[in-house]
Amino acid sequence: MCPNFSSQSYRPRAPTFADMFAGGGGLSYGFHLQGFNIVAAWETDPAARYTYHVHHCERNQTVLYGDVTDVDETKLPSDLDVLGGGPPCQSLSTSQGVADPDDPRHQLPFSMVEWADVVDPRVVLIENVTGLTNRHGDIHSSLLTKLKRAGSGYQVNSITLNAADYGVPQCRDRVFIIAIRTDLPTPDKWKPDQTAHKTSVQTLTGDKLDAYATASEALESLPEPIPSQSPSDDPVHTSIEEYQPAVGKEGRHRIDPHSVPETVSREGSDEVVPPNHVAINHSGSVRQAKAELELGASISETDRRLHPDQPAPTLTVSQGSPPFHYRGKSPQFPSRSVEHVRRLTPREAARLQTFDDNYVFAGTKTEQYRIIANAVPPLLAAHVANHIRKNILNHQFLEEKENSEADSQAETTATSRESAAD
Repeated sequence: MCPNFSSQSYRPRAPTFADMFAGGGGLSYGFHLQGFNIVAAWETDPAARYTYHVHHCERNQTVLYGDVTDVDETKLPSDLDVLGGGPPCQSLSTSQGVADPDDPRHQLPFSMVEWADVVDPRVVLIENVTGLTNRHGDIHSSLLTKLKRAGSGYQVNSITLNAADYGVPQCRDRVFIIAIRTDLPTPDKWKPDQTAHKTSVQTLTGDKLDAYATASEALESLPEPIPSQSPSDDPVHTSIEEYQPAVGKEGRHRIDPHSVPETVSREGSDEVVPPNHVAINHSGSVRQAKAELELGASISETDRRLHPDQPAPTLTVSQGSPPFHYRGKSPQFPSRSVEHVRRLTPREAARLQTFDDNYVFAGTKTEQYRIIANAVPPLLAAHVANHIRKNILNHQFLEEKENSEADSQAETTATSRESAAD
């Protein structure tokens, strides 16, 4: 998991980041961990927006807006460092069957080009599914062409990163389009350095790559989930209705992201249970049927099962159905109890995305799963942010610092000369 997400006051000399299509805040989380000030974000989905607001706006004073297509340069600083975002990708995904060429969501990535044209940030970062390049190459090519011409002009590259290569316990390929303003130097490399491999190896340069993080490494330290019930009745959560009574009964079955881990007594012992860790009620017939899934099987978007010694498959939002846990009966372990066969809880899915346990997601289980699965894994985002800060922006900040110090020294020298003349 990523380090705990925490409040952090505005840092005057820190680079700045704005997050479009922010969702629950995975990309912002990663940039925050690498020392960026998150100055603004855009999101319209109510549950994702509330999740983002609690963790970023209440804690770190990020300004949250709604419609990203309403382009208004006054909402962003004129010297913005990084404009980033992951436009909705369902219409571009390879898992969504035959593509609809007229789907209006295809145009959403271009709103970031419009913002880049008027704000002229130093760097533009667009994250999306690999279907953007191999299924919608025309959209991808058009994006690159328009980004090159936006604002003062950009040098643009498109890279594909697998989250597992960066310590995330999940095989998740995503495209990152990086546009660097032409007054900045071209980086020696566009990709952040890989930190993990299928097996632990040493590179030709002597760097050690760890073995991929596995599902069991991410999940084994979690306690058993609490039984499924309304958040207003369970021992861990606060419901949105309790926290905001004006919302009414619509908030009764939705978790409020101000919820915190709570101690739960079980069979004479106490366990700390994190929020969003609620089991799904499965019928006996469902458990029996899914016990036939081999560990590591991936038959369809809804019929997948984790293998404890491998990274998880890509978490998706297909029908709100996360994979099945590796625990319980399986063809490899037929003597294990069928009662332990179940789908992942939202908290387990969040762990596979590298969110820490204090990062709580709003809404129903389906809404929580959607927010989590749509997010950029914070650990992957942190590696990308670190690469941008050190290898793309650092030259400019160093140059500005030197110029500022030179100006300050010149002022001091001039003042000394005036004093001597007097």
